[in-house]
Amino acid sequence: MAVLVYIESENNQFKKSSYEALCYGKALGDNIGEAVYGVVVNCTDTESLNAYGADKIININSSDLSDFSSKKYAHAIVEVIKSENSKIVILSSSPNSKYLGAYLSGITDSSFVSNVVELPESNNPFTVKRTCFTNKAFCETAINSEIKLIGLSNNSFGSLENQTNSNTETMEV
Repeated sequence: MAVLVYIESENNQFKKSSYEALCYGKALGDNIGEAVYGVVVNCTDTESLNAYGADKIININSSDLSDFSSKKYAHAIVEVIKSENSKIVILSSSPNSKYLGAYLSGITDSSFVSNVVELPESNNPFTVKRTCFTNKAFCETAINSEIKLIGLSNNSFGSLENQTNSNTETMEV
């Protein structure tokens, strides 16, 4: 079992918010004693991800995923969730990741909590702090589903370098 982090890219370039999501995933993985796996789609160069703490990078390889589609990406990521028996998936708060989170939630019958700003305050129940009311307030949200989907609010955690030497594994979907 591992914490999965979806690492969004465009033209083989990773988005800044994805590095932040990976750092959050690493901190969460350290807190709960789980490995952290980054999930990328059709990326040829994952070297820069070694600076942010992933234990392994899973590259989903599929010509069908050359353009973003929340439906297609969600089905591909579900295959990774199943193969790794993951219970926590971290996404950034980009528009594409929000669409993806909602779709993943429906497919996996899980909870998707967006705008998360801190690591969980409790693991039982799994409780996160998030912004609400157009970012004018905060609330505590308990996630009770078996699979937890967390959308990290941009610029809430920071990108802290944590050098690793992760292996990249290719998964055909």
